Amino acid sequence: MTCGGHDFVKQSSSLVMREFCISMYLGLHEFEKRNPQKVLVSFEVELIPEYLSGPIYDYDPIRLFLIDRFAQKHIETQEEMAQIIADHLMSDPRVTCATVKTEKPDVFEDVGSIGFKLVCRKEH
Repeated sequence: MTCGGHDFVKQSSSLVMREFCISMYLGLHEFEKRNPQKVLVSFEVELIPEYLSGPIYDYDPIRLFLIDRFAQKHIETQEEMAQIIADHLMSDPRVTCATVKTEKPDVFEDVGSIGFKLVCRKEH
């Protein structure tokens, strides 16, 4: 096999969505339960090698899942949110690995964001 004119043993492909913005209630504090805040969701999924010759991986249903599951709803922790998203992504048989990152950009004025990253990989 070749890629870009170079021999290789294994090829991988990924699909990435970066910083999808959701207004939601995220946190343990009472003010976080009462006031919606901006949450950024990013993910990357590694796909089976056969993906390139099969049906496309449509990211729009994932975007709609995020809106339906989280917009204007309450989740206590970023860890819980990331796990729900990873479980959804990993349910697709074409996905071999999912990396999910959630971020709250407005927590502190002197910090870009506070976030959580979760990586899930299927065992072979």
